[in-house]
Amino acid sequence: MIQNTDNKPLSELFSSDNKVTYHIPKYQREYVWGKWNWESLFDDIEESEGSHFLGSIICVNTETDSLKPAALELVDGQQRMTTISLLYLAIYKYLSDNMPDKSDMESVYELMRLRGRIISKEDKDIRLTPSYSNHNYDDYKWIFSDVIKEIKVSKKPKFLGLRQISRAYNYFINRLTEIDDDNIAKYSYSSVETLLNKLNSATIVKIDVISHADAFTLFETLNNRGVPLSAIDLIKNKLLGHLEKIDPKTSLDDNFDRWNGIITNLTDEYKIQERFYDSFIMPINLIKTLKLKEHPRPFDLI
Repeated sequence: MIQNTDNKPLSELFSSDNKVTYHIPKYQREYVWGKWNWESLFDDIEESEGSHFLGSIICVNTETDSLKPAALELVDGQQRMTTISLLYLAIYKYLSDNMPDKSDMESVYELMRLRGRIISKEDKDIRLTPSYSNHNYDDYKWIFSDVIKEIKVSKKPKFLGLRQISRAYNYFINRLTEIDDDNIAKYSYSSVETLLNKLNSATIVKIDVISHADAFTLFETLNNRGVPLSAIDLIKNKLLGHLEKIDPKTSLDDNFDRWNGIITNLTDEYKIQERFYDSFIMPINLIKTLKLKEHPRPFDLI
């Protein structure tokens, strides 16, 4: 199941020297972290002495060409990794806007290294691609393009400021540019550099698995932190993992599209989706269980 497990610093996961990219598949739910999560992450990093532990992520390497850089699919950890990338961007903007001496080559070099953590050197695109759910991708890419001009987008998404991706980035910008009661900036160029060093040294356990089925099984086992998944989310992950085992020729995205066709008819409200599960799916499973007890046959419940 597990191919490799390693506790890695963010400086390595978001290394400016490698070509590894992360993408969050379209079957993942939208970005949902809120102020409490952003505040906790920021404060934990700032108050640490370095090497602060930030949890774990589960990855599947979807790159089939061994000669090409790894393209890692984040099956678990999208909320954390998306938030970290937005914090990196906010720090980059602060440092680039407030550099005291733009002729200081060491400061310029460090800023370019930070930029390399955010975008890949080759294609000048974002190192982490978020979920497409609820305009996540469009919001995320616009925010990055507004700071790093090499990233190209067509137009600004409507109602950008009302969604969580934008709110998360603005929260970090507001924290870094905060003014105290005496009208003095709480952070200086030097203190933000210190914050960046602490962020780089923070660690995440990276778990590599071979297949999506293994990832979903492990994900369900570890799903006891962060924003809890709904029953529908857990059913979806279980189903997608099972379908990959019994029908390996059909892609995960195709199976997700089939699933989405069912869920779309139930509206986007989780309460309605869960009511459907409680009223329809649960009774079917109960009937199967009772039949199995009366006439036991292996595989009746598969």
